[in-house]
Amino acid sequence: MNHDSLRGNSSLILSQQGRDLSATSEDPQKAFWKTADGLLSVDGINLYLAFDGSSRNNRTGTLSGNGTIITLHRLDFDPPNFTQVFTMMYPANATPQCTFMDELPPLSPRPPSSTLQTGYRAFLEPPFPPPYPISTFISGSVEPNALLGVNGDEFPTTWASDGFQYSGAGDNNQPSPSIPLHYSSPASFFRLNVTSPLDARYPNSAFTLMGEEHPLSDTALASEICPKWSSAISNIKSSGVLEFGGDMFWAVSCFNYGGGLGGCAPALFFSSPPPSRLVPLPLPHPPLPLHSPHRAPHPLADDPTCNRQRDGPAWIAHSTDFGTHWTSIPELFGGRLAAPRFVQAGKGYAGAPDPGHVYALFPGTENNASFFECNDGAWLGRTPTNASSLPTKAAWEYYVGQNSAGEAQWDEDDTLAVQVLDWPLHTSVQQVNWHPGLQRYILANWVWISMDGYPRPDHSPDERHDRTARQRTWLLLLEAPQLWGPWSVFYSDTNWQYEDGSMGAYTPIFPPQWINTTDDSFYMVSTQCCGDPTFPPTNHYSFNAQKVTVRRGV
Repeated sequence: MNHDSLRGNSSLILSQQGRDLSATSEDPQKAFWKTADGLLSVDGINLYLAFDGSSRNNRTGTLSGNGTIITLHRLDFDPPNFTQVFTMMYPANATPQCTFMDELPPLSPRPPSSTLQTGYRAFLEPPFPPPYPISTFISGSVEPNALLGVNGDEFPTTWASDGFQYSGAGDNNQPSPSIPLHYSSPASFFRLNVTSPLDARYPNSAFTLMGEEHPLSDTALASEICPKWSSAISNIKSSGVLEFGGDMFWAVSCFNYGGGLGGCAPALFFSSPPPSRLVPLPLPHPPLPLHSPHRAPHPLADDPTCNRQRDGPAWIAHSTDFGTHWTSIPELFGGRLAAPRFVQAGKGYAGAPDPGHVYALFPGTENNASFFECNDGAWLGRTPTNASSLPTKAAWEYYVGQNSAGEAQWDEDDTLAVQVLDWPLHTSVQQVNWHPGLQRYILANWVWISMDGYPRPDHSPDERHDRTARQRTWLLLLEAPQLWGPWSVFYSDTNWQYEDGSMGAYTPIFPPQWINTTDDSFYMVSTQCCGDPTFPPTNHYSFNAQKVTVRRGV
């Protein structure tokens, strides 16, 4: 992958014979070059590449990451902070496989009649550690006790100027303790009536359904562009919610459940010793298998290889009565922008460090798609804090890096955007919050992983179960002084569980009203799903609140 901070990402084929290097761009119009030849130094660290076209573009570079990363050096005519990095996605002649949960090792051989792939046990755990340092500013801990609320999943939550919090919930199947009406809806809108999940009214009187049970899924726009959730209702997911000045905005995404056979976690294995990396042989530990993301182009409908559930397109609906009625503007966000996650900043957005703009993270892949889980990273966009223009895609601009003074740069062309989070196949981010006490941005990243530690989407069958029987979640809590970083990890749990042992929690968010500025603690809300009945305990498919305790200093 050619990571060019000016022109974006494009793919290339890089080969080595002895110390001789050759490269061919698979996207020369975007990369601005077709071929390159070079030489690897004797020390195995430095190299030189000569590009076609103009000799002025020829560059030196250095190797890192055990020979999987080439960082090319800047030239004097490059824009400030320009970077160009080649990253190995997967070596030639490697066969992508899918790994599955293996709580009963070793895996049974695949039956001759089976159409599913057989999982492999990992040699390295975890294969893809987070590329972020441990925070020296704060550390955290998560109480395992989960306080259960209204039924559903994916609860982006905002603190409105009327003093209440509001949340868009997905996959509702009421009644819950506080919603007596029984209905099913892919996405509904709720008001939270309590200032803490410790309130005596929680959960029985904590939630009020706002407006209709299908406020956006049965609109003409949804019916025209989205798959069906049921025979008459369009399938959408609640992506982000934000309110300021009496104007409520709800970002929703069309949603397509994953299809196809097999599970995921594209790890690459070799039946013979692996091919040479760009390092003088011998390798330190041949022939251990190499683990690397497999980034084949995604089909438009879904991801049959990994069975990931796909987002998109998305739009932003507007309400002036706190969610009772909605107006959908047919301005569609697609590709990797198909799941806007609004950044939260206090009551009515009044605590925002930059009150002039609304910000959103867009989780997606480097192949210009957005999935519910196992994305490659996240991109950052912003728009003026203006109720009339916020739902309009043309009003948005995207983070494209920093200038020589370290100032964020923005551009209306989202193809030039650079990632603010980059962890291939591991990023399934939710909303980001500004923590007023810490004066930091905080976010929770989650990814479903196999029992071996590989990213593995839901709805991916293995040899023993026709769906995920017992999910395992890797939860990371991160903090940063700016939305574009640098991000640091202040809590990590590779096997996130509730107090009763329930596994598979997902879509963690931080209700902004439930952030305590006295001791920096806050509550995290998530959903837990969907274990097989043979693996107790039962599911907690609901608004589940856990307390996060924060400690300053190392």
